[in-house]
Amino acid sequence: MTTIDALALIDRLPLSRRQEVFDFIEFLAQREGRQSNVGKPAPLLRDDTIGIWAERSDLADPSRWVRDLRHKEWT
Repeated sequence: MTTIDALALIDRLPLSRRQEVFDFIEFLAQREGRQSNVGKPAPLLRDDTIGIWAERSDLADPSRWVRDLRHKEWT
């Protein structure tokens, strides 16, 4: 169904039903807007805590750091 087809169907509805369709479309648009913001990194990148360990040379290779930590704690 194209947008034109959908608009033609909506146009045939009584005014009260059209309002229901518009309300539902608005609900979907708002819900989509909330979902699209989830997981976006931009606000996180502006957080003051990001990069607090940038100067630590022992964390340059995080995988190695975790392996060394596990080795030290578990052996």
